Amino acid sequence: MNTIDSAVPLRRSTLLLLLAAIFLISGCTGTFSTTQPVTVQMNLTIANVVTGHTEQFTVTVTNTTNTVVTWQVNGVAGGNSIVGTITASGLYTAPTAVPSPATVTVTAIAQADPTKSASATVMIAAPPLVAVAVSPKTANVVTAATQQFTATVSNTSNTAVTWQVNGVNGGNSTVGTISASGLYTAPAAVPSPASVTIKAVSQADNTKSDTATVTVTAPLAVTVTVNPKTVNIATSLTQQFTATVANTSNTAVTWQVNGVTGGNSTVGTISASGLYTAPAAVPSPASVTVKAISQADNTKSDTATVTVILPVSVTVSPKTVNVQSGFTQQFLATVANASNTAVTWQVNGVTGGNSTVGTISTSGLYTAPAVVPSPASVTVKAISQADNTKSDTATVTITPAVTVTVTVSPKTVSVVILLTQQFTATVANTSNTAVTWQVNGVTGGNSTVGTISASGLYTAPAAVPSPAAVT
Repeated sequence: MNTIDSAVPLRRSTLLLLLAAIFLISGCTGTFSTTQPVTVQMNLTIANVVTGHTEQFTVTVTNTTNTVVTWQVNGVAGGNSIVGTITASGLYTAPTAVPSPATVTVTAIAQADPTKSASATVMIAAPPLVAVAVSPKTANVVTAATQQFTATVSNTSNTAVTWQVNGVNGGNSTVGTISASGLYTAPAAVPSPASVTIKAVSQADNTKSDTATVTVTAPLAVTVTVNPKTVNIATSLTQQFTATVANTSNTAVTWQVNGVTGGNSTVGTISASGLYTAPAAVPSPASVTVKAISQADNTKSDTATVTVILPVSVTVSPKTVNVQSGFTQQFLATVANASNTAVTWQVNGVTGGNSTVGTISTSGLYTAPAVVPSPASVTVKAISQADNTKSDTATVTITPAVTVTVTVSPKTVSVVILLTQQFTATVANTSNTAVTWQVNGVTGGNSTVGTISASGLYTAPAAVPSPAAVT
């Protein structure tokens, strides 16, 4: 016992001597050995964390081989349920409720030197509330028809909803049904009241929902409209009819003529597309009924009236003529089977003609050109304005103009007073050989110089005129 106790002061004295020697040696050489202070650095200084969620913190400890830290929350090692907890690896879990105050401090303390630490401020917030939005918000749906609704759920990973109609999951036959995907099917009859409520309830939080309003209506009656409503059509010609069907997706119609589906050769036929072909002869009566019947609802139809008429015809007269250059020829166009008897005149296909082939007025007066064209024959055409597919033509041969000559015989004659003398006039180079007779410039003469008839019979006056010679 005494031996041991006496050895302790000896060992202490030896240790002190060794330390003093080391100090002296160091002091003599001027060399010192210093140690850097421990430092702690954290990856975050501020963090926002939703209640119940986590945030990973990391630290870097330098100037020591012992890099272990002690984690605290608001000075509590490991934290607690009020301010949040933190693991030995730095994983912070926010509390389930926002503390008061809502800001806490996470601290990492170096175990190598407890005077060294790093801190971060954590702001804790409640998570955003689950929200549900239904679209569309309002809809009008015909009985037995469907309407797709969509529900957008936010602030949760569970976006499923439960659909209701008037508070009934999935609805029913009275107010309409709705599928799990939001497809609403209106009931077969309009409910009372006609408006029902569509609701989407969040499955993540059944206190959260949204609604839409559906007004259920009876379907509109099918309507059929035929165009045109009245038409006149010549035998064997065609007329396109159209049928507009409203308030149904099936717009097909069945066409009839005088109640016969597709018509027949007597009253005319009509195709499935509404093309009517008039019969070859005018039926009796001449008016027939074209009807379009809805295939969606055969109690709904519309009609048009077709009057079958003889085809328009045009006749030009005269058919062939010879006209001297610069002269005129009147043409006549007769239009049958049309109330509009007007025609458009052409010469060699040119409306109104021109100076080369001759011109023609709107009344059909043709004027030959001043020079004979090549070829000398031209075509005058009258086109019906009631039906421009109908026309007729005439041929005009243009000849050089010739001078008309008149020769009277005898040339000289003596006539006793009151006696007569027959004269003749020969007219050349014209088809009109008529002449007007004059005595001394007076048509038909007179009692002083004598008279002359339309046939050229001259009667001398009762007394010899002065001068006695007359012309």
